[in-house]
Amino acid sequence: MAWIVLIVNPGSTSTKAALYADEHCLLERTYKHSPEELAQLSSLEDQLIMRTNCILQLLVDAEEDKVIQASQIDIFVGRGGLIGPVQSGIYEVNKEMITVLLEERFGSHASNLGALIVSALSDRFGKKAYIADPPSVDEFDNLARYTGLPSVKRRSLFHALNQKAAAREAAHNFGRSYDQMNMIVCHMGGGISVAAHRSGRVIDVNNALEEGPMSPERAGSLPSLSLLDLYSKSKMSVDSFRRTINGHGGLVAYTGTSDAAELENQIISKSDYKLALDIMIYQICKEIGSMRAVLAREQGLRTNRLLSHIGLYELPSYHKLLLITDAGINISPDLQQKAQIINNAVDVVHKLGITQPKVAVLSAVELVNPAMPATLDAAALSLMARRGQIKNCIVDGPLGMDNAIDKQAAWHKHIHSEVAGD
Repeated sequence: MAWIVLIVNPGSTSTKAALYADEHCLLERTYKHSPEELAQLSSLEDQLIMRTNCILQLLVDAEEDKVIQASQIDIFVGRGGLIGPVQSGIYEVNKEMITVLLEERFGSHASNLGALIVSALSDRFGKKAYIADPPSVDEFDNLARYTGLPSVKRRSLFHALNQKAAAREAAHNFGRSYDQMNMIVCHMGGGISVAAHRSGRVIDVNNALEEGPMSPERAGSLPSLSLLDLYSKSKMSVDSFRRTINGHGGLVAYTGTSDAAELENQIISKSDYKLALDIMIYQICKEIGSMRAVLAREQGLRTNRLLSHIGLYELPSYHKLLLITDAGINISPDLQQKAQIINNAVDVVHKLGITQPKVAVLSAVELVNPAMPATLDAAALSLMARRGQIKNCIVDGPLGMDNAIDKQAAWHKHIHSEVAGD
């Protein structure tokens, strides 16, 4: 008989919940919380009531849709909170854990609500509650703990639950176990964490509350002396200044919103929106590059193939997944390296179940121009694909970004191609 599990994942801008029968998803919901809504809930207890009510609504929906009865649930599992350094794993919720989270002994974060919500559900329905891979999972290599001041140590605080799940899924897709692989995993949400995974352990990762790239609502790493100067001139309390950095930083500081989809939809008309997204993307790529150094060639990240960067985007304004490569590692690749970059990307999309991806080789112009080597390479790559030197994809170029993804733009420039506009 299948185990019925209710899973709760509170984040900084949303509460996600799902009902599973073993590995089969029965029902899932995402409840988004606007900054205005959260601003009215000053305490952890206030948010606990609001977010627990979201989960109770999911259970009402499940019963009305005849998915399951709440009494059929076997266990409740929540996203872990800041409970102090622990090993990766699953922990039963107990009174000591609840006390630590309510007192915020190791910090304040929305993830603290995970154990509190499932504990409330456990009390209500009489079933056990657990957390999995809390953000305070600590598997650092020793050197990763040090900073430029002996009195200040780095802490392991990151999106361990999603990082571990994504890493295990990736390993499964490659037909290997997680502890046999080295990889860099990037979590992008209200906060952003970029982690170096080596043989089943996260040996280094930016502290997503105070380090690394800026995110939709966090400032990320900041110049320390400039930060001190800003604080001294601000006349703010420590708590207010902390909220400026975490909560009102990142995209919020530049644009007034943490909604990346909204920014994406208005990027053409508002140059400041494009700038903010470009800054965030640049910093993410930079952090990924730093983790590449942590997983050096002798530690097994590299193979005999070229290492390249791949970004996968799901845009509300585009009809399918969009993959961009290479935006962060190979600065000026030659023709053969470009072919390897395409092959790497094709391997990735095949793992996603896309059997015949379309590849647009981008350039500043859409016509082959001997004075522009990038256009010659693009034409050569198209020919290589037609002759079978690049396999399992359709390649065309040179193309501009607009006519590569917009049929109207391709039509306007009289470009006829299987790739252009799609």
